[in-house]
Parts: sequence; structure tokens; C-alpha cells
Amino acid sequence: MYMHEHIRYAEMLAIMGKTDEFARALRQIIPIAYGEIVKNSDYRQSNCYYSSSDMVFKTRYDADNFYHEVLSGVKMLRGGWRVYSSGPGIFIGLIIGYLTGIRIENGHVIIDPVMPISFDGTELHMQFMGNLTRFVYHVGEKGYHPTKVLVNGTPMELAYLNNPYRPGWASIPCPTLLALLVEGENRVEIFL
Repeated sequence: MYMHEHIRYAEMLAIMGKTDEFARALRQIIPIAYGEIVKNSDYRQSNCYYSSSDMVFKTRYDADNFYHEVLSGVKMLRGGWRVYSSGPGIFIGLIIGYLTGIRIENGHVIIDPVMPISFDGTELHMQFMGNLTRFVYHVGEKGYHPTKVLVNGTPMELAYLNNPYRPGWASIPCPTLLALLVEGENRVEIFL
């Protein structure tokens, strides 16, 4: 498995709204307790990013003839290159932009989380547009398409953008949202 391609696969799962599959694909990237999610994985260093999952075959012919052993879990998967340069940044972008669903595009805040129902109650604390902000996620059955967003208790008027694969994401003009942020901690509640 080439990790960069796997990250793009995970991104497409998010765009399509496949919440459980998206969460699993993200988890397959993280080396911590990797064996819990990929049963035929060999030991991995857990504090670095891997570029790939590699099988040990003597020749390309063996790989072709015995690939079914990888699929069935007989053949162990080893970590490829470690401390790889481009993938980790793209992975973090996937977490922020699709899992937590917070992006800024063309002067608008995009609210587009894709989360399985097991993530209900998740909280994200971060500096957002220069303000300490706590995002609280109320995840329903679908796990995407925000139906309501509250900023410090104030309901936001949401415009929806088109997504050909699932109901679209919400958009809020940056100045509208910024006007509701205060000094100290802010609270943004997102209902999916």
C-alpha cells in the first residue's frame, strides 16, 4: 500500500460521505497500535509516519503468485520508508478539513465534518481565526451535512454548497462568523 495514494482514497471516502470507511482508512495511516486495525501487520515504530506498507517477497514473480497470502492475512505487512516528507502534511489536512470539517475557502468558513456516529460528542480545541475555539460535534446517523451550527449559542444561517455524491457542506461568510467570536474561549456546536 502506497500511503500517499491511500490518503487520497480516504479523501474520496469523505467526499462520498462514507463515514465508517473514512474513519477506518484514517486509522490505517496511524502507526500507533497499527496491529489492532491491520491484523497482518509486522511491528512498527509508533512515533513516525510510514510511506507505505510493504510485503516481503523474493521476486516480483513470487509477489504475483502469492499475493493472495497478503489478502488473506497470511503474509505480514511491514512499514515502508519512515519520516517521509509530503504525506504527513496531507494527512493532517485531511483530519482538519474533512474529519473535523473546518476549512476556509474564498472568504467563507466551510463546515463539512465526516464522522461516524461513534464520534458523537467529540470536541476539538484550537486557535481558529485568531480566537481560542472549542468545536463540539453532535453526530447523528448520517455523520455529515450539518443541519445546525451554533456560534456561542447563536444559530448561524447556513448556505449549502453542492456535492454530487452526498448532501453538500455548509458555508458561512468569514465576517459573519468573526463578528460572533469573543475574547476567551468560543464554542461552536455542529449538528450532523
